[in-house]
Amino acid sequence: MSTQFGTDFPAVAFVARTEESVRERIVEAVATQQVDSIEAAAILGVTANNLRQIVHKKQLSQAGKQGRRAMFNRDDVMALAEKRRK
Repeated sequence: MSTQFGTDFPAVAFVARTEESVRERIVEAVATQQVDSIEAAAILGVTANNLRQIVHKKQLSQAGKQGRRAMFNRDDVMALAEKRRK
């Protein structure tokens, strides 16, 4: 069976392992239902700068960081969004 890639194209691709610390952060973020600053801003319907102001005013607190992005608990973001809609 010939494909457009020819016979030299590998049938199996290998994915390099991620660093253990990165893997742990990903598992933790999924387990605790965290969202990054971009998603939090979208949920709240504000810009990234407005989200920074909300954090500065202590209306929402960061749950941690992943790289350079602030992480927030999804439940906290959803509660604040509901509060702001009232």
